[in-house]
Amino acid sequence: MKDKLKSLAVRAWCHFAISLLCFNVLFDLALFGVPLFMFYKMRFLSPSLFLRCTTFLINWTTPIVLAMPMIFSGTKIYCNNLDLLIEAKASESSLLLANHGSRIDWMVGMLVGFARNLGGKTCDCVRVGFVCEAMIQFLPIIGWYRKIVARDIFVWRSFKQDAPTIKMNIQDFIVAREKRMLFLSPEGVVVDFGTKDFE
Repeated sequence: MKDKLKSLAVRAWCHFAISLLCFNVLFDLALFGVPLFMFYKMRFLSPSLFLRCTTFLINWTTPIVLAMPMIFSGTKIYCNNLDLLIEAKASESSLLLANHGSRIDWMVGMLVGFARNLGGKTCDCVRVGFVCEAMIQFLPIIGWYRKIVARDIFVWRSFKQDAPTIKMNIQDFIVAREKRMLFLSPEGVVVDFGTKDFE
């Protein structure tokens, strides 16, 4: 009975945290993201200044969004090669091939990018981006935020169609000299720890 109550409490907390996340993202998108994007499109902001402003916004919101769920859930992150991860965070830009085993992989990626101390070692705080399925950009609130503010790379899974988008996105960050860790997560099995996962 105690385990069921604990499980129920964790699920309630997760739903509450996701609701707060959506509210926070909507607030940031409406108050900061869309105006920044409009100024950028009207050429009041240069591409490099736009990326710096959005990096500031992301770094401001990341601890607000992630700290509570990660702390209260007791999340622990394991890394096979911590020195390589710290080196990737220090480089101008890096591409990481990440495992895709859960629905919160993006939270782990954001937390790792934001962390200034990994395994007792000091490291840089760096912007995190993702290579995502193209349909995600159309999701209300979160998808719009990832498209307008986070500048993730959205792919339709046709290299002929995706190549120009990928090249342009990467080039924008290189020209702006804006550091970014880009996570690429090949499709995998999402584990929910439901009955099907144990069969």
